[in-house]
Amino acid sequence: MQDSTNLVPGDVVNLTTSQLSIIPADFFLLSGDAIVNESMLTGESVPVSKAAGKDEDILKWRDEKVENPKTFLYGGTRVVRIRGTLSTVGQERPALAVVARTGRGEALMVSYINEFVI
Repeated sequence: MQDSTNLVPGDVVNLTTSQLSIIPADFFLLSGDAIVNESMLTGESVPVSKAAGKDEDILKWRDEKVENPKTFLYGGTRVVRIRGTLSTVGQERPALAVVARTGRGEALMVSYINEFVI
């Protein structure tokens, strides 16, 4: 676990073990899924589902900085649930995200991934 003030764009974070209550930075969801409350950004009171981005979402974001809001977790939003996925052989895989943008905010604890193995 590390302090979220150390996050920089490009860091890959394990959201499954982070036990976040508030998203500390803008994340692009790579695997797993989430439900977040974005009411502080949108005014909408119903929680929003997020899913891992597909290859074309990742390429658009990388090349054109175009975000698919269904794959982005925005900094400052409240976490309702984050969960990983199951592999085809039934092994649990964590919810992973890459840091897209950081900003000022309270320090939160997140788990960094040192090696990303597919």
